[in-house]
Amino acid sequence: MEVLTKQQLLERGRSLAFEDVPAPECGLNGDCPTIRVQELTARAREAWGGFAFEADPESKANRARPDFRVRLVLHTAVTATGERLFADDDLDLVAALSGALVDRLAAAAIRLNALGGDQDELVKN
Repeated sequence: MEVLTKQQLLERGRSLAFEDVPAPECGLNGDCPTIRVQELTARAREAWGGFAFEADPESKANRARPDFRVRLVLHTAVTATGERLFADDDLDLVAALSGALVDRLAAAAIRLNALGGDQDELVKN
């Protein structure tokens, strides 16, 4: 088993997984385009966590915001070159998309980012 050096880790650890998710709701003339969802970097995951969770005043624990899936899509939908499709202030734009589409994109993002097994459990209030 190889033990990586710092340089090897920095060179090899920057590859981010992605998934191209079918988006038939966005197709024209019967085609079915895709939307790319990408794994978050460590820094982006920390930023997203502060954006997607809030303190529960009763339990003092963090809980997912009601728009957890929308916020996850906002941070993980990317172009073919890996640039984010949406800025943080595009939340309302993403929230206006098809619910089924957002659910598919969020499910892919949950898988790619190993956010847990049951996505419904993640968004429980």
